[in-house]
Amino acid sequence: MMKSNKLKAYLDSIINRGVKVDYWFMTKQTVSDFFLELFIAQIVDRYQLSEKTHGFAQFYSQQFKNNDAMATKYPAQLGENTYRNTIIPEYLGLIQRSGAGYDTATVTDAYELISKYIKTYEDMEIYHELVERQLEKLPFNVLNVNHGDNDYNDISVFAIMLLYKIMYELYHKTGSSYLSYNEFVLFVMRTKVYSDWKDCLDLILLSREENDFDKSDYIDKIVNQQYVNDIRFDALFNELSSIKYVRKTSFEIINDAAISYVKNTLDKFENSKYCEITDKGEIKEFLCSSNYFDGSLDHDLDMNNINNLLSMDKLDEGIVEEIIENKIQRRNPSKVKNIENSTSLKIIEFPNTYKEYKKKNNTPTVRLYNFEKINKRNSAKGKKAEELVLEYEKLRLAELGYGNLINMIEHVSKTKGDGLGYDILSYDVIDGNILPIYIEVKGSTMDENSPFDISRNELEVAKIHGKNYKIYRISSLGDNVAKCFIMDGEQLFKEMTFEPMSFKAFKKSDEE
Repeated sequence: MMKSNKLKAYLDSIINRGVKVDYWFMTKQTVSDFFLELFIAQIVDRYQLSEKTHGFAQFYSQQFKNNDAMATKYPAQLGENTYRNTIIPEYLGLIQRSGAGYDTATVTDAYELISKYIKTYEDMEIYHELVERQLEKLPFNVLNVNHGDNDYNDISVFAIMLLYKIMYELYHKTGSSYLSYNEFVLFVMRTKVYSDWKDCLDLILLSREENDFDKSDYIDKIVNQQYVNDIRFDALFNELSSIKYVRKTSFEIINDAAISYVKNTLDKFENSKYCEITDKGEIKEFLCSSNYFDGSLDHDLDMNNINNLLSMDKLDEGIVEEIIENKIQRRNPSKVKNIENSTSLKIIEFPNTYKEYKKKNNTPTVRLYNFEKINKRNSAKGKKAEELVLEYEKLRLAELGYGNLINMIEHVSKTKGDGLGYDILSYDVIDGNILPIYIEVKGSTMDENSPFDISRNELEVAKIHGKNYKIYRISSLGDNVAKCFIMDGEQLFKEMTFEPMSFKAFKKSDEE
C-alpha cells in the first residue's frame, strides 16, 4: 500500500485520464543531432532562394544526394518521404511556416545567427555554446490539458529549464542531482508550467520514500506504455554539456562546475520576462528569434568576430589546442585536460577516419594569440609525451626479452638537444640483428584524427632512415590512457600529404 495519498491521487489521475493526456509532446520524427537539423534548415533556405513553388520533397532528397559527406553520414535522408524530418528544425526554432507544407517555409533569425558561426563539425565544437543556448530556449507543448478549474489548453513549457531546475533542487535537497528516467517521465514531463516545479519536486521525493516504487504497477501502467516510452527527442540531451544522460536510465549534472553553470543559467531565466510566459505563440516567437534570456544568443561569446571565422587547418597545432582549450575553459572548466593525468599508452592502428587533406582558400584570418603561453604548454606537452614513449619502449623491449637493450635507449632531445630530427633513440631486433630506431614523438590533447605538425628537418631525417624512423603520434593526452599510432618513415611519405605552413624569405638572386 502506498504511503502518500498525494502521490497515489496524482498517479491514479494519470491512469484515469489516459497516459497521453497532460504529457509533453515534440514530434513523432526521431531527432538525430543538431548539425543535421542545421543542414535541413539550410535546405529550406536554398529552396526559397531557388524560387520554386512546389516539389520540396524532391528538392530535399536531392540536396543530400548532392552532398557526399552528408549522404554518407545520413543515408536514411535520401528518400523523398524523409522531407517530413523538416518538422524537427521547425520545433527547434530554426525554420517556420504558415501553411501545412514546407513550400513556403522560411528560416528564422535564430538560424541566421547560428549558421554564421557553425558551418562545419569543427565549428560545432568551437561554438557549441550557441547550440546549448538555443536548446535551453526549447519549449514542449502540453497535450489535451483542460480539466477542473484549470484551463491549460494551448500552452508550452520551457523543457530544459524545468529539467535544470529539478536537478539543481534535487542536488540541494539530497546532495545528488540524479534523476531517474522513470521520474522524468512520471513527474517532469507532466509539469505544465515552470512555476509548478515545487510540486514536481515534492512528488519525486515522495516516490523515493515508497518501497520498491520502480517495481510498482504504476511503472507498467504509465511509463512502460508504448506511446509514453517512445521519446524520440532524447538525442538532444546529449547536446547539453552540463548533463550526463544515459538513455532511458537517468540524468545527472556532471560536476560542480556544471552545477554552477546550471545555477547561472537558471538565474538568467528566472530574472527574465520569459519565465512567466506560457502562451505557445509568444514562446514560439522567442524560440525563433536570435535572443537569449539575457540578450542576444551570441552575447559574450569569446569568438564573436564572424568576419574572421577560424580556418583551423591553417594554424599550428598548438594554436588550435589553445583555441579549443579556451573555449572549454569558459564553458566547462572541469573538462580542460591535464596532461599529467596520462599514465600509460594504448597502441592503436592508424585510424581510417584520419583527417584527409582538402585544398583550402587563401583568405587570411586575423587573430591574436598568447605565444608565450602556447610555447610553454607545447613544451610541457612534448615532455609528457616523450616520457610516455620512453616508458613504453622500456616495457616493449622487456616483454620481447631484450632487457639488455633498455639501458641503451637514449632520450636524445634531452641529452643532445633538439635539431636531430628525432627525440628518442631506441632499438629493435629483426632476424637476430639489433637495429636502431629513431623515434619522433608528436603529442596532442586532441583525438587521433587530428593532423600533426612536422618540420622539414624531421622529414629529411625520415627519408634517410626509412623504416627505421618512427613517428609515435600520441593523442588524447590528459586521458588516463593516451592513444598512440606508430608510422615509419616509408609510410609517412606514402600515406601522408604535407602542406607548408611557413616559409623563410631570401633575396632573389640576379639569375631569377
